[in-house]
Amino acid sequence: MKNREFSVVNVLHPILISAQAKHPNAARLFVDFALSKEAQRLMVELGRIGSSRPDVETEVPKTVKSVPEDLSVYDRHSKLTEEFERVLKVN
Repeated sequence: MKNREFSVVNVLHPILISAQAKHPNAARLFVDFALSKEAQRLMVELGRIGSSRPDVETEVPKTVKSVPEDLSVYDRHSKLTEEFERVLKVN
């Protein structure tokens, strides 16, 4: 059986702190942990393919081809949101 090549889209998963967070310092601590080497290693152990950190080793199969996400969608976010709300008659 031949090895097949699979493409995987790299998707951004931003982590944010709300401007109105009840406990902003706790949120900052969580963000620090989520981005730490320890947490990124844990995510890989739980089955995530890849890490945000270059110093965390991952076992991405050689048959997986990484394709970057189309970031232009973020430039059109407001327009897409308006269209979504119009189509679904939100508000």
